[in-house]
Amino acid sequence: MIEHLAAIPVEVDYSSEFRYRRPPIDDRTMIIAVSQSGETADTIAAMEEGRARGAHLLAITNTVDSSIARKADAQLYTRCGPETSVTTTKCFSHAARGLLSVRDPSGSADGTYFRVRFPHFVGACVGDSRTDQINLRERAEYSADRAQIRAGARLPVPRTRYQLPDRARRRTQAEGNSYIHAEGYSAGEMKHGPIALIDDKMPVVVIIPNDDLFEKSMSNLKEVESRNGRIIAVTNHATAELKSVAAEIIEVPETNGC
Repeated sequence: MIEHLAAIPVEVDYSSEFRYRRPPIDDRTMIIAVSQSGETADTIAAMEEGRARGAHLLAITNTVDSSIARKADAQLYTRCGPETSVTTTKCFSHAARGLLSVRDPSGSADGTYFRVRFPHFVGACVGDSRTDQINLRERAEYSADRAQIRAGARLPVPRTRYQLPDRARRRTQAEGNSYIHAEGYSAGEMKHGPIALIDDKMPVVVIIPNDDLFEKSMSNLKEVESRNGRIIAVTNHATAELKSVAAEIIEVPETNGC
């Protein structure tokens, strides 16, 4: 996202791997440490490695005065409230929004757009009853113990665990996991192995926005359909062609690419 908007080279690392690969960083490098708790040991170690090489440190965290915040030269607090689950979607989405602010601290076009529209987008998605219909453990056409593959072209694809049914959430008084394994892949990587795993019990959750790669993603979906995969499409562009191959479609509001 930062590369696209600001034309600055960016590398994304798992904190646990960063210090072991000895990346080429110096005093012209900024390290952005992202941590909900602000106490993640691997992220703290990565920041210390960066500091030793002269890098500038920025913390994006939900926790004021946390260890990561104190180690950083500057802090951007997401202020999402307490985490109630490891799958804390509010902290994930606000951290992503924070990364956009790194590129756009002045509140110009992109930043203003998201400040005004972000709550609307989230409300439109979580308030839509269609998102409650796809309960993989309760749907006969999906297996309860098989992996799902989530694909998106040129999009971040975090590892995913689907949400528990409503009655389980009420019982735990918190968000939860269904403990169904899921793997994220970019759309272009589907043909390099994952597609061999697809059959009529395999849900394939696809993020397919209306952008310049829509048609390429559609060609991948047709490959999934040819293997009888069950396609769940998340899109802001539900064309007749997409409806013809997807078993389920979750429509989301139109927004900009980021």
